Amino acid sequence: MKHARRVAITYSALYGSVMFMMVGVIALNLNYAIRSGVDGLELMLFILQGVLLAQFGMFMLKSLLYYRRVKRNVEYS
Repeated sequence: MKHARRVAITYSALYGSVMFMMVGVIALNLNYAIRSGVDGLELMLFILQGVLLAQFGMFMLKSLLYYRRVKRNVEYS
């Protein structure tokens, strides 16, 4: 139980901070794209950043769900 809690806290802090920075980067790139126009490379960059943001969100969600599953199994045992 302690290990699952440590994993959930560590990964949530790690991926949460990375996601926060990614949102900032996306906002800056979006602001730049609005001012100067969007070309094909910038569009691909937005797509890649969106995929990375979703991937980090899934990693964070998986670690939280792991903790919940372990906690539930310990409570029912």
